[in-house]
Amino acid sequence: MSKSAIFYILGLLVVLVLVLVGLLTANAVVNARGTAAEKPRFDLPSDIPWNRIPWKEFPEDFPYDQVPWEDLPEDTPWEQVPWEKVPWDVLPDELASKLPLESIPWDVLPDDMPWDSLPEDLPWDKIPWESVPWSELPTDFPWESVPWEELPDDFNWQAVTCEHLFTEILPYIPATCVNSGWEIYVCEKCGYSEPRETEPTGVHVYEGEWLPVNPATCVEEGLEHRVCVQCNVAEETQTISPTGVHNFDVGGKCDMCGLQQLTLRSGSATKQYDGIPLSAENYQKVFGTLQSGHSIVAVYTQLNVVSVAANVFSVTVVDDEGNDVSDKYQITYEYGALTLTKKELIVTTCNATAQFDGNALVCHDYNQTGLAEGDVLKVTFVSALTERGTCANVATVRIENSKGEDVTANYAITLVFGTLTLT
Repeated sequence: MSKSAIFYILGLLVVLVLVLVGLLTANAVVNARGTAAEKPRFDLPSDIPWNRIPWKEFPEDFPYDQVPWEDLPEDTPWEQVPWEKVPWDVLPDELASKLPLESIPWDVLPDDMPWDSLPEDLPWDKIPWESVPWSELPTDFPWESVPWEELPDDFNWQAVTCEHLFTEILPYIPATCVNSGWEIYVCEKCGYSEPRETEPTGVHVYEGEWLPVNPATCVEEGLEHRVCVQCNVAEETQTISPTGVHNFDVGGKCDMCGLQQLTLRSGSATKQYDGIPLSAENYQKVFGTLQSGHSIVAVYTQLNVVSVAANVFSVTVVDDEGNDVSDKYQITYEYGALTLTKKELIVTTCNATAQFDGNALVCHDYNQTGLAEGDVLKVTFVSALTERGTCANVATVRIENSKGEDVTANYAITLVFGTLTLT
């Protein structure tokens, strides 16, 4: 509200207070003189805010006849008007037809309502009798004044004396989280209905899409909310998971969290099997920059089986105190190739000649060339000559390393069989 409006209302209230003080002072003077002189008349201001003044605090001799009943605003608090204090018997005759009868809260009129002082020409036919809560009217209600013959054809006569039993409740205006609602109570005896106010539910209703409050970043949670569709004030919130999507600049550094991209490629190597695992313990930095004081500790794999394999490796980034700071980097690996080829091995079994004497002829000697240092060659002979003639001195081989592991497949083996001869 603007300051000018506040000053305007305060001015009106000051005028009203002055008028009331004048009335009270005049009344005191008359009483002091002990005369029956007529009280001075005071004209009420025309711009009194009737919908905001404290009706119940008016003095007994307030000039109700000057109240512009027919022009009062719609939001006048009729339930606050002290109807029992209104001097009905002194109101001008023409005022009776102008009273806002439909706005008078008949169901809350006080027990000391001056029914006998109501003007005879009160337009009783204009009272909304079908809405009057008969069972709640005071005991001294002027029943003889009710224009029974003029009541509408559909008037519910039973409602006049019915002791209502409200068993049916009809929704009218639903209550919301903060605003009262209304329900219609219907009497099962006479059908009379009356509205009753219901309490706010206190339960907020959240619907619709979530709206961002703080957007999530690559590593930090965000916040979103939605507002109660009934009061548009209360809100509920929920967190948004980090996006995990970084915004890297041309140098590979995220401008939101500082994460640095690194791309590393391991070296390549090729050799013939020699009993020693193949490795290539070197890498190349393809993209990205290490922060000052950071260095890389790499761990490489080894190849000890004849094949072509990726030179897989992993790294840890440490600072100058040896602390692991790898979480400050997004590392991408590119792998070189490790190629291990077979080693040539020649195994030659021995020759043997003898005269047949009934015993089988065998020869378990052999020669080899090409066996890797540390490996062990195991030869198993399968040939034995038991009758006159000749045959190949056949044998099989198995090669194991120093750990007892079979490494035969790492060799390109040539077997040269000798000859066994019985004469």
